Amino acid sequence: MVRKVASPAVNGTSSLTGIAAASASDIVAVGSTIISSPLSYPAVIEQFDGNSWSLVPNPSSGQFNTLKGVVHVPHASLYYAQYWAVGAYNNNTPERTLTVRGS
Repeated sequence: MVRKVASPAVNGTSSLTGIAAASASDIVAVGSTIISSPLSYPAVIEQFDGNSWSLVPNPSSGQFNTLKGVVHVPHASLYYAQYWAVGAYNNNTPERTLTVRGS
């Protein structure tokens, strides 16, 4: 059975482009959103705890950001990131790669 799952409200128009799971109660999804005033494209990171999704604060590298994919690194120790996400950013300059990590 497929069903819609509520996700957190994001200010603007959003889309998710990648998802990774460590378990049924630890899932991360990434993407981007468009905010019209002032115009910006912040990256979006959401985490599912087994009951609900919540927004995760993320480092913003520029005015225009997007995360396209995310991977879980199994058995990562507390000193290393368990999730890595990749995408791109720019500040009205040529686009650059964007990599973020977290646990």
